[in-house]
Amino acid sequence: IPSIKGAIRFWWRALNWQKKCEKKCCDSKSKNCVCTEDLYKREVEIFGGSYTNEKIATKQSEVLFSFDKKPIGGGIAFLSNNPQYLGYGIDEAQGIKAEKNFVLKIQFKVCITDRQIISVKNAMIAWGLFGGLGKRS
Repeated sequence: IPSIKGAIRFWWRALNWQKKCEKKCCDSKSKNCVCTEDLYKREVEIFGGSYTNEKIATKQSEVLFSFDKKPIGGGIAFLSNNPQYLGYGIDEAQGIKAEKNFVLKIQFKVCITDRQIISVKNAMIAWGLFGGLGKRS
């Protein structure tokens, strides 16, 4: 679940970085401004996290991820006798093999807004279209 949540957060950031900032964080010469503080604040409101300069130290996620049916993973072997791969370390990793199916269950808490739900759904669509999960994503 943490890898999936991380991938969804990544695509959420990719889709929402250009939204208008609440604060003036850029100089007047710059037309396109990325306000990372505002982006992070909006991300934490949805996915949870910790604030640095706020009264509230941490916030729980408004989006809950779980598996309806947990996928069976096991070890995924990386088989190669080629010496150029000697420095790669572990040759077997825990994970889910390609072509395995699983059902991801997503629940939204009551206090999340419709706009926030749509932004999470859009991030899910981007994740489904472009990927971004796994060792070499």
